[in-house]
Amino acid sequence: MEAFKPFNEEYIDDPLRRAEHRVYEELLNSEPPGLFIHEWKADKRSAEVDFVVWIADVGLFAIQVKGGTYRYVIRDTEGEWQLRKNGEWVKVPSPFRQAWSGAKGLMDALPRRGGYHTFVLPVLLYTDMEDLDPSFEFDPDHCRVHVLAEERDLVDKLVAVARERGINFPPGADAIDRDARTITNGRGRSQWGVGMNSP
Repeated sequence: MEAFKPFNEEYIDDPLRRAEHRVYEELLNSEPPGLFIHEWKADKRSAEVDFVVWIADVGLFAIQVKGGTYRYVIRDTEGEWQLRKNGEWVKVPSPFRQAWSGAKGLMDALPRRGGYHTFVLPVLLYTDMEDLDPSFEFDPDHCRVHVLAEERDLVDKLVAVARERGINFPPGADAIDRDARTITNGRGRSQWGVGMNSP
């Protein structure tokens, strides 16, 4: 699969970015034809999408990557997301809401900027959790987002998500190129150049 740009070397030693680096390498070394962008946002007010991924003839995905261990706790009548840091549980924003918001920003931006009006599949990827905490299902936003554990075989998992969702009009090579140009200020796949398996 082809990447829009090389992974930022400054991030490689950043503990908060290690999960994203592993996902980048997993996508770059995957076989199916497609393109991906690391770090994209529609505008300054929008949620950032960690990875925008097009898989030819399969679908378009907005992936939010979360390293570390998370849990969802009900306090009184409200739910709260927590991340384990240095042995303590710390309150964090809802990963489900982040994933959905980023996907919606991409979905809205594509037709507004001249791309195809493609359905974007929001995916939340927990890279360090082999088994997802059952408490996640108590978050009312969970039903809008596809949740995956570990980055291993990520593309196969994304293909399964698209089939489960029943995408009717998956993007072909031309649609992917047009979308890529739309959200990268005119740079099509011929100008990307990281990776070999472009459509």
